[in-house]
Amino acid sequence: TEGGMFVAIKGAKVDGNRFVPAAYESGALCCMSEDKPGEQKKAYIQVKDCLQAIKDMAAYYRTICTLPIVGITGSVGKTTTKEMLASVLSTHFNTLKTLGNFNNELGMPLTLLRLREEHEAAIVEMGISDF
Repeated sequence: TEGGMFVAIKGAKVDGNRFVPAAYESGALCCMSEDKPGEQKKAYIQVKDCLQAIKDMAAYYRTICTLPIVGITGSVGKTTTKEMLASVLSTHFNTLKTLGNFNNELGMPLTLLRLREEHEAAIVEMGISDF
């Protein structure tokens, strides 16, 4: 996103570092990566673990946000419940909600990082893992 930060996450099949040059070309102001930036002359943040860094940023951001946040979890019906509750709340409040069912360990922190001053409430869908 223009004016944003690109995070180069290494996946099982694709290494996000391959997209760093394209991110800068698309207007990213900064990139976060576990790798050294090479010959890049642009702003970058090198971290030990990109996913953990995103989680840490979201956890901190949550501590400074004062709006009410509703978390929805469970084995069945999370997305439907989130959509219904967001529909009701949004009639009276500027409400942020998890996009689609992006409720994993990356999606939840990214949802929190989308919070802005104009939001008055948030609905966050959280998938359960490791049980």
